[in-house]
Amino acid sequence: MPLIIITGIPCSGKTTRTSELKEYFINKRKNVEVINEIDIVTKRGFDRNKFYADSKSEKSVRSDMKSMIQRMLNTNDILIIDGSNYIKGYRYEIYCITKLYKTPQCIIFCDMPIEHAWLCNERRSEYEKYNREIFDALVMRYEIPDSKNRWDLPLFITSAEDELKFDEIYKMLYEVEAPKPNLSTQCPSLSSTNYLYELDTVTQEVINKISSCHRELCIFWKIARIYIWEEHSLSLMFRFQVIHILMHPWMYLV
Repeated sequence: MPLIIITGIPCSGKTTRTSELKEYFINKRKNVEVINEIDIVTKRGFDRNKFYADSKSEKSVRSDMKSMIQRMLNTNDILIIDGSNYIKGYRYEIYCITKLYKTPQCIIFCDMPIEHAWLCNERRSEYEKYNREIFDALVMRYEIPDSKNRWDLPLFITSAEDELKFDEIYKMLYEVEAPKPNLSTQCPSLSSTNYLYELDTVTQEVINKISSCHRELCIFWKIARIYIWEEHSLSLMFRFQVIHILMHPWMYLV
């Protein structure tokens, strides 16, 4: 589905714009799906202020969102990513996903003065508010979309007083040729039709060798004991490896 990335500092009107876009495309008889960052944070049981103070939690949620994007993308329906999306490297990763799936995308940057956004934050309920420390930290971290970057194009900048350019957005998503994947984003086919069988055979041989080898290794005059995992653990590792190969085959090309 064509992808719309909503981005902006906290309380800049991102969810409002998401609702407007959803209504517009539904009226155009398009199916619309929304991935909302705060909804994911809430479902995980995080307080938003504690969440944005923990970089590991943020990385985990961003990873989940990327996985959701990959599962939900198709060439007809609309997918809207409603979140801060403040890291340009993260926006680039999403851009690579859309290229891989040969589907268009656009960026909606909700441009609002910092103090205006803070006043909007102050009018929220206690549960939905950011404290000043986290609010300022998110503003400082925010990397503004730049039209010089291909992954930030096409870029639509909107302020609170503006009306979205719905027709232009529609044109960019449905009437413009989708980006062509390049070698860095394409998923090459596996080299042979019996690839998985060969992989299974070779890996099982390795597992059998490891399992049958002696557990003590002589190093000069000393004996070093080597601890290895049980065979079922090695088999489990192999299954995980196969999943990774299927998801990222280009990493294993020779």
